Amino acid sequence: MSLAPTTRSDTELTKLYVSADIEGVAGVVHWDQVMPTGTGYELGQRLLMGELVSLCRGATIAGADSITINDAHSTMRNIVPDDLPSNVRLISGHFKPMYMMEGLDESYDAAVFLAYHGAAGAASVLSHTYNPRVVWEARINDEVTGETGINALVAHHYRVPVVMITGDDATIDDAKRWIPEAFGVSVKSSTGRFAADSLSAEAARSLIFDGIQSALGDINPSREPLPSPRLELTLQSEEMAALCEWAGWSRKGPRTVALEAENGLALYRGFHVGLLLARTVADA
Repeated sequence: MSLAPTTRSDTELTKLYVSADIEGVAGVVHWDQVMPTGTGYELGQRLLMGELVSLCRGATIAGADSITINDAHSTMRNIVPDDLPSNVRLISGHFKPMYMMEGLDESYDAAVFLAYHGAAGAASVLSHTYNPRVVWEARINDEVTGETGINALVAHHYRVPVVMITGDDATIDDAKRWIPEAFGVSVKSSTGRFAADSLSAEAARSLIFDGIQSALGDINPSREPLPSPRLELTLQSEEMAALCEWAGWSRKGPRTVALEAENGLALYRGFHVGLLLARTVADA
């Protein structure tokens, strides 16, 4: 399979891809609301489903005949299939080859990042980058990034514009660097890593419902893929960096490694190999 960027033709919107996280949902402020073992998980899951269903309904009105939702959080079994509209397909389950971007390819007309959060160290509710026990900091071409920038590598490789991102104010502001084509919907304002000033669930859902219709009604072209992108990770321990080095990453410091690739898709795949290796130390 070629990893060269592909070119999409201009067609009427029919297929929408959604990468759904949970930390960026209105009303979510603590780990116990986003992890299945947490006492507040049922509430967090219900709030997520409310925003997700509102997104799907708005997108359908705007012309999306087919919507693919990739459950992109933790064990990736957070979305309740019974609540989804009939024109939705759900990708769920852990250890998917493309992880938070599983299922996306050049056949999609647009993508949405729902309920995203800030990068590790950012002033954003529940900020982290993929695995807080593994990644201390990530940089693409020397710019600090989180999941938004890393996942955008895949969307831009396939020339699929990310038309909307939802989450807290810090996440929406940061997204302008990585997905300038996206319409940002802020459903809460972070006042700390475990506190936020949130819209009500009803107001957040209404904003998302209206936002996706506006976003799909005026789709901006995808950002051009980054040429020969470079990813640098500072990990939580020296042992994690050593494992990445064994897998072909360049060692830049006791806890820092770097990987270069011919394109964003190849870099994304290499990132996940390194992440899974480093996790073995965190899980030991």
